[in-house]
Amino acid sequence: MDAAPYPGGSAPFAALYREHFEFVWRSVARLGLTGAAIDDAVQEVFVAAYRRLPTYDGRGPLRAWLFGIAVNVVKMARRAEVRHRRRVDAAGAQSGDTTDFTEQRAAVAMLDQLLEELDDDQRTVAILIEIEGMSPGEVADGLGISINTVYSRRRLARAHLLRAASRLRASEARWA
Repeated sequence: MDAAPYPGGSAPFAALYREHFEFVWRSVARLGLTGAAIDDAVQEVFVAAYRRLPTYDGRGPLRAWLFGIAVNVVKMARRAEVRHRRRVDAAGAQSGDTTDFTEQRAAVAMLDQLLEELDDDQRTVAILIEIEGMSPGEVADGLGISINTVYSRRRLARAHLLRAASRLRASEARWA
C-alpha cells in the first residue's frame, strides 16, 4: 500500500494512520525524543501529514515522506526538550536530586547519544536504512536525493558511529 497515494477523506487517512503509526512512533523515538514528547510529536506528524496529504504525489515511498515530516517535527521538539532538560537539570542540581538509570535506559541513552552525534542528514539515512530496514533506493526516492548521496551519508554515518562506539567502550573500560 506504500506506493499508492491516499486520496482525501477521513477513511483513507485513518487507514494511513493505522498502517504507519508504529513506524512513525519508532522513527520519532529514534530521532531523539523521549517520554510524552514522542506521543506529542507523533500526533504532530500525522496532523501535518493530514494537511499535506493532497500534495503527496506518490512518486516516493509513503514511509519516507512521513519520515521527512517526522524529521522536521522532531527538530523543533528536540530543541524544546533540550531547553526543558536544562531547566530541570539546573533545578535538580540546586535541590540535590539524582537520577537512577537502569541498564536498559543506559543502553537507549547510549544509542541516542551516538545518533545525536550524527548530523541530521546522516541520522536520517542511518535510521531509515539500518533501523527501519528501508532500501537505499527507497530512501533516495522518499527524500528526493540521489542514490549516491544516500550511500555517501550511510558510509559516513557508519564510520562515525563505529568510531564513537569504540570511544565510548574505551571510556567505559577505563572506569571499570
